[in-house]
This record gives sequence, C-alpha cells and structure tokens, in this order.
Amino acid sequence: MNTATDDDFTADLSDAEWKTILAFTQIVQKRGKVLETHAKTHLLDRLEPEQPEQAMLGDKVAAEISVTKGGTTAKPKVKDIDAYVAWLIEHGHESDLETVTTPKKHALEASWIEDAAEENGGELPDGVEPATPSCPTVRVSLAKGIVDEPLDTSALSMILPLLGIEAAPQPTESQNPEEEDDPWAAK
Repeated sequence: MNTATDDDFTADLSDAEWKTILAFTQIVQKRGKVLETHAKTHLLDRLEPEQPEQAMLGDKVAAEISVTKGGTTAKPKVKDIDAYVAWLIEHGHESDLETVTTPKKHALEASWIEDAAEENGGELPDGVEPATPSCPTVRVSLAKGIVDEPLDTSALSMILPLLGIEAAPQPTESQNPEEEDDPWAAK
C-alpha cells in the first residue's frame, strides 16, 4: 500500500485529520479482528482440509481460503525440568542426564519420553505433561496486489454494516444537498 508522499492525496492532511484516520483505522482493525475470528470459526468445519477455495471481491479473486490439516497425535512435552530429572534418576536413567543434572537433549524429545514412559508402566514421567495436537486453522492467502486494488463496492456494502460502519446516505437526483431538511430549523 502506498505511504504518504508529497504528491499523493494524503500530503495535505492536518494533524487532526491524521488523528481521526488513526482512531478510525484502530476501530476498523479491532472490529475486523472480531469479524475475522467469527468468519474463521464459521468456515473451520465447512471447508475441506488443505483444499483451497477462492474468495471473491466482485469479479476479482481476493484470496484463497483453506483449512490446515492440524495435528493427529499429542506428543509429550517437558514442562517441569526438575521434576523430570528426579523421575529419570528414580527410574534408573542417570545415563540420560547431563552432569549439570538436566536431561540430555535426546531425553527431552517426545519419542524418548514416550518410550521411557512405556518402560515404566505407561504413565508420563513427573514433570512431563501431554501436549495437545495442533488444531486445524483457517489460512488466508491474499491474491498478489489485491491490497492495492480498489475494493468492489458490493463487497463493502456487505462488510461495512458487519463492522458497525454505516455509510452516509447519498442524495437522490431529486434532492439538492443544500436543501436538505434542517432538523434544528424552526417549523
């Protein structure tokens, strides 16, 4: 996206206008983030994993939307190194400890922890807890250059109300903007 330069339309904005722009963009970002979260939640179970689908803005491809596969198994992860060291010592795995009494790199790997747990009745060692597999997520890959393209007004007319932004009514051909009813005028 273009930044302000001496010859673009933002060059003559006042500090007050820049502050208004900053406030407005923060509002839109926060509302947009909520809307993005709702959209991703809605699409998570409706799209096939790793099968991108196009999102259109008018007649332009704006993005490809896809759901990641996510993890299938939870692997153990060491959360309390001291408790894990005590467990290793208690279960005869001193050879898997460094001289500074910390597990060697291989003893911190999920596969080693799983094997050690299996050797000792199946429970994870003290200080180790199961990790949760990664959840599938919705991924958005914007089309190249779409951020700099003018936005289709039909897409905006759908999205702006969802952001809580109401467009000012446009005068009809029969209305003259200067002749609009003054709500404060004496009647």
